[in-house]
Amino acid sequence: MYSPGVEDQLRKDIDAVVNDVDARTFIVRTGSRADIPDTVGDLWASKWGRVELLLLAGLSQADRQDHIAVRVGEFLGDLALTLERVNHAATQGGDPGLRLQARVALAVRSDLMRFNVEVLIRSLSSFTGKVRYRPITDVDVETTKAIIEVTTQVDAAGKIAQMQVLLGREANPHGKPVLHFMPNAIYGAEAALAASGSHGVYRDIPVLLAALHALP
Repeated sequence: MYSPGVEDQLRKDIDAVVNDVDARTFIVRTGSRADIPDTVGDLWASKWGRVELLLLAGLSQADRQDHIAVRVGEFLGDLALTLERVNHAATQGGDPGLRLQARVALAVRSDLMRFNVEVLIRSLSSFTGKVRYRPITDVDVETTKAIIEVTTQVDAAGKIAQMQVLLGREANPHGKPVLHFMPNAIYGAEAALAASGSHGVYRDIPVLLAALHALP
């Protein structure tokens, strides 16, 4: 999120220099995520000063989207900022799913690589010809050894199809095993996910950590 007034000013600054609503949306929504504390959101906004915006304005629509995508990846991939995001997410009482993700991330923090990051792919609209980056899934928690899908749901609804994406090259370029942390999982969910390629379904943190430590 942003401190009061920061998001509005960021929008105005972008619109004053860059005539591209897609660019504005891409930039602004990155800092308005629920796992971003005000200080981190404000830091993101500060990265889009006049010099950077003039650079964007001078690029083609496609190059502009590519440039923003790189900046977003660098920002969300910064480990120090990732830990700030994790700590903030752990305090979000109104979002039990996000809070559970943070709980897992804190448990593996010494090996943490990514937290609550969208996997974006470059696409080209057949109608407008515009380049956009669209999310194909989220990586909840990634460590040096594995990707951990975290959910409060009890069944495997939606998770089977997601497994194929999480095992794919875009989300998982190094071919890491995918584990599921599902404290509320029923047996049917565990069996279905195992059949779809999950390395295991875990209901408590110590057992999850033991499974992670056992990975090569």
